[in-house]
Amino acid sequence: MKKIRRKRSRIISLALIITLVCDQNIANARESMRQNAVLKAAQTSEKTSTSHVIQDGSMTLEEQDEPATQPQTETLFLNEITSQRSENSKQYMMSDKSVTVVLYDEPIHYEDENGNLIEIDNSLIKT
Repeated sequence: MKKIRRKRSRIISLALIITLVCDQNIANARESMRQNAVLKAAQTSEKTSTSHVIQDGSMTLEEQDEPATQPQTETLFLNEITSQRSENSKQYMMSDKSVTVVLYDEPIHYEDENGNLIEIDNSLIKT
């Protein structure tokens, strides 16, 4: 009886060790893939112009075929293009004349009586 319990506990221990080692290797592989993607995106952005799409705080780069004519500089948000609003997105004009689209999972605008999209105010009011 004790031998069977010992054998079971050894098998379970071995299975747990293998699981932990494999899980760590998978996490390391994902991290290295993420770093490679960032490096590739950085190298590509030097060669071509890019269009940025931000989705819930994570930014993805979409390549365009035209070559970049100006050196890369820091771009700033100038203003929101309110005519291009949708229920789940906003578009901004950047300082380099590009347009950045910000997408959200949940609605951030609602339609008023006149058909205009108004930003949802999530602030709390003390009563």
